[in-house]
This record gives sequence, C-alpha cells and structure tokens, in this order.
Amino acid sequence: MGHVDRGILKMEDYRRIADTGCVLEFDQFGWGCSYQHALNYGITYPSDFDRCHQIKELADLGYQEQIVAGHDIAFKIRLSKFGGQSYDYAWKYVTQYMKKIDGGNENLIKAIFVDNPKRLLTVV
Repeated sequence: MGHVDRGILKMEDYRRIADTGCVLEFDQFGWGCSYQHALNYGITYPSDFDRCHQIKELADLGYQEQIVAGHDIAFKIRLSKFGGQSYDYAWKYVTQYMKKIDGGNENLIKAIFVDNPKRLLTVV
C-alpha cells in the first residue's frame, strides 16, 4: 500500500494492514507539512524522523520484509535544479538517521531500500 506515511494512519493501522500480508510503502520523505492538505483534508505529515521511528518500530515487530521506502519525486519542484531535495535525499539522509537509531546496523536499510524492492519487483 503506497503513501502510508501521509499522517492518516497510526501504528495500530499499519499493523492491521501488514497483518493482511500487504506491503507498506513509505515515500513522503522530505515533504514536510502541507498547509493545503492540513487545512483542506485534516492531514498532517509526520517528520522524516517520525517516519524513521515508525519503520524501525514496524521492523522490530516483525514486519521488516513488508516495508519498502523511497523518495516521491512527483513534481519538478522536487528536483535539486528547482530547489527540491532530489532523488538522492532518502539515500543520503534518511539512511544515515535510520542507521543511527538502529545502533549502526544496516540490515534494515538494506531490506527496505534494496532487498524488499528487489524481491517484490522481480518478474520471473
């Protein structure tokens, strides 16, 4: 399920969805809060730090193989040329923070950025 990190779902919701076998996809890194979404829809985006802690908690609960993460580059304003964080933001910054909160362990990073996407996107 894509865009689970839009601020609508809570940990209990993530767990219920994951318990069905669904993969949880976090990709709103670097977006921050959108006043349009907050005012019009009541949605507030979690910070990148909150997202990392949510992913770590889910992994600790046994859902590591059902988590993928990326960086949603949907508009040109998200590119560095136009003042955005660009394609390498998640890899450069999010992975460093995740490693820090996981005691230097890179297994979770490798799982959600490399192994899980590779497994899920491989066509046999």
